[in-house]
Amino acid sequence: SAIHIDNNNNLPLTFNIELPVTEAKEWNDWFMTGPGGIKKELLSLELLGQDMRTSIMEINLGDVEITSYATGYSSKQQTLQRVTIGLRTQRISINTIK
Repeated sequence: SAIHIDNNNNLPLTFNIELPVTEAKEWNDWFMTGPGGIKKELLSLELLGQDMRTSIMEINLGDVEITSYATGYSSKQQTLQRVTIGLRTQRISINTIK
């Protein structure tokens, strides 16, 4: 989801990521064992280019809390397609890769 980066007020940054259900098992395990800040993880996200191999950006999120985990279904096939994961962190840094 869109993320507004403004930490002047020292409030946590909250946002969602969405991924295919086939890549979400570890996220579900994390959510089942530590929602609401019980278990924090160091997290970085890597964005890939069109070739799905070349890294174009890395987003470092520091200590992250998982706040929600929701599944979504394909309206036509009624099959599980995607997972939306709610996250919260105190800091974020973005590195572009050339």
